[in-house]
Amino acid sequence: MPNLRRITVEECYSGEVTRGAVPLNLPAPSLCSFRYSGRFLDCFFCLANNAALTDLYICFENTIFPDPQLIGHLSFYFPYDLSGLSVLTISSNDVRIVCSMFNMRATSEWTKKMNNLQSLRELQLLMLGIEKDNLVNIGLFLKACNCSNLERLFVQLPATSDVPLEDLVEEAQVLPPEDVLANLRMVKVMNFNWRRFEVMLVSLLLRKATSLHKLLLVSPNVNPQHVPDVQEADLFLLKEALACGRIIVSKSDDPATQPFHSEVFIKV
Repeated sequence: MPNLRRITVEECYSGEVTRGAVPLNLPAPSLCSFRYSGRFLDCFFCLANNAALTDLYICFENTIFPDPQLIGHLSFYFPYDLSGLSVLTISSNDVRIVCSMFNMRATSEWTKKMNNLQSLRELQLLMLGIEKDNLVNIGLFLKACNCSNLERLFVQLPATSDVPLEDLVEEAQVLPPEDVLANLRMVKVMNFNWRRFEVMLVSLLLRKATSLHKLLLVSPNVNPQHVPDVQEADLFLLKEALACGRIIVSKSDDPATQPFHSEVFIKV
């Protein structure tokens, strides 16, 4: 497969895959686009080490946190050099896994790959659920990955959540350094429902993204709602941005501002 440039793998489930299974070996050095949607597998794919990916879509569906030993093997399935990656879509499960790998020993290869995202221009976060460590993990992910040229950020929030409002945010936050979001121009948040986690995420972006031109919130409630347990400074920042037009709230999605990976493999 020397000339294969795009691969999409959808809905691959781990129930039929055993620990000793042979991975799907994809020796395609010309591969520039890889998209995977399904459950976390022990051995599921192995991309050519010299492939030069420009866009990557990874969405692990299952919410059960994988065995740390399996997580350690994940770095070997991706090309060594991700410096040409310009578009990345990743789920909240994947962000959690990546953050876990940064905290594990013997992850030098993975750290080198994820610290080399200078070409990344667009990031899409698929929040498959709302957990109290989501904000911490997002901050750690942005801090650990060298994506200082990021220009567009899309956040797809779940339409509903059965987690109590007071449990949506871990108190300890890991904030990205100032220069990480210095070039961020546009943010779009889908399914914004004025929950504590969502308000804190937006206020964090307003503080850190100094070059932000517009922040689009797609919400069933276009007027600010009462949000318990949110600091007054965060609410004031949000209301101020709304008043000056820096934040635009709309009930309908604008087709003119869609992410590169606009396909919905897994609905959130």
